[in-house]
Amino acid sequence: MKSLLLNIIKWIKQPDDIELNISFSKKVCLLFQTLLLDYFIAIAIFVIVYFIHEYVLRLESPLMELNINELLLIGVVVMPFFEELIFRFPLKYKRNYLFRCFNFLSKGWIRKKWTFIFKYFLYLMILLFGFLHLSNFSNIGILFYLLSPLIVGSQLIGGIFISYTRIKLGFVWAIIQHSLFNLTTFTFMIALLHNASIIDISNEGGTIQMKELVYMNSDESYLNIDKGEALIYQLEANDYSLHELLDYLGSEATKKIDNKWIDVYVEYKDGISKADLVQVLEEKLQ
Repeated sequence: MKSLLLNIIKWIKQPDDIELNISFSKKVCLLFQTLLLDYFIAIAIFVIVYFIHEYVLRLESPLMELNINELLLIGVVVMPFFEELIFRFPLKYKRNYLFRCFNFLSKGWIRKKWTFIFKYFLYLMILLFGFLHLSNFSNIGILFYLLSPLIVGSQLIGGIFISYTRIKLGFVWAIIQHSLFNLTTFTFMIALLHNASIIDISNEGGTIQMKELVYMNSDESYLNIDKGEALIYQLEANDYSLHELLDYLGSEATKKIDNKWIDVYVEYKDGISKADLVQVLEEKLQ
């Protein structure tokens, strides 16, 4: 693993587009070693991004109305394929039809200078791939853009690792690596966060239960409320936006609370006012 990391560092400093002539089994081994390195570094960067989110700048990510099948299809199949097609497929000269066209027009000048051009074209593709993922956030502002290399650091480093795989093993191997990385990430997210309890209050007065969701089903999204003129007796939300619920209740704390998909159940036999319910939710969620 250490030698592989050193090889990748050496390669990114002076990149070439020479594919390795190794057996299929060795390609599989190299793929998984590269993938593991990517995971380790991504985890370290996640800790940095978490620190930024908690203490420096709250990162806002818009919710996507995706069920689990759509989430996996788009995140593990569709996006890896198209991102690799755009950012890694043209790294090989023989697959870069635009440069080959320019080479024809320049009477072979591009091919002669390809070693020099490839280095900076590779860097450009890595940067574009990384910073494209700023679109995962709805933040704007000077501080956000100053911190952006850290915020998308995982994608920038991932771009290096996948580019190495694409060059040394081939285009299909790059797609596989990208898909496996996303699949593992989504699997951990679902295992750790989906249906995770974030509020669980149960006493003689009543019950408030809230669970976080990684994915949702828009066909099953609803908000039902049993209320009087000033009191709420029962509230049930399924596959619902936390911010939408807080807005309905009159909370002004959405700028301090991360939006997420939630299931909620509230029941008070004698009722609870919106203001009191908001106060409990804000105390538990901030």
